[in-house]
Amino acid sequence: MSAAALWDAYQALKADPDALPVLRGKAWEAWFAQAIREGHDPSRLRRDAPTIDARIDARIVEGLDGCLIWDGSMSRYDAPQVSAPYSLGGQQINVRRWLLKRSGHDLPPNRRVSAVCGQLRCVRVDHLRVEERHWGRRSTKEELIAKLQVLALHLGHAPSQREWKASGQQMTGEGVSYYFGGWGPALVAAGLTPTVPVSRRPLTERSHCLHGHPVTPETLESNGHGTFRCRTCRQARRSGS
Repeated sequence: MSAAALWDAYQALKADPDALPVLRGKAWEAWFAQAIREGHDPSRLRRDAPTIDARIDARIVEGLDGCLIWDGSMSRYDAPQVSAPYSLGGQQINVRRWLLKRSGHDLPPNRRVSAVCGQLRCVRVDHLRVEERHWGRRSTKEELIAKLQVLALHLGHAPSQREWKASGQQMTGEGVSYYFGGWGPALVAAGLTPTVPVSRRPLTERSHCLHGHPVTPETLESNGHGTFRCRTCRQARRSGS
């Protein structure tokens, strides 16, 4: 069996939560030995390489279907990453972005880079594409607008933030504030009219006050500042009830 096939078998065992550690260890040893027999040294320059390019090249192995597989650490976003030498700052480097820039591609900032082949660890340059969504954002601006419009169609009105969260969406993860600066501007961008919560509406536009008293011309009184208050509430506070 080739080193590429053994590597895929090892990755499959790593992804299987029920696989015994001893099986993963044997799969790793089989791949390592076969790579040596095929003329490759999997351990060369893995930790002590003086440059970022050398560290990256030392962690790339051949896979099936023409993929180049990253044999290194992954970020929390499932992106291949490598540590730069301490002499260069020691920061974490996104391997896919580094390889694309090394190949002469001009990348916009804060964009995800994914593999079109579907292999999570593939770093072959012609298998990579730059996504429109930003890091930490589940949706693009257009996808977020579409989600708002679909939810509004389902509810029959512009959704509130509570209804948005109840539908399983997130505020930060979806990029509401990032793209639009707030909930109201996001609804306006989606062609929706934001609804004002009942508690924030003027008392003259409600049927009951916050304490449940009916709002009628007889129960309204001016507070002297251009707005109105509930006379029943004020009388109840005076009487101590």
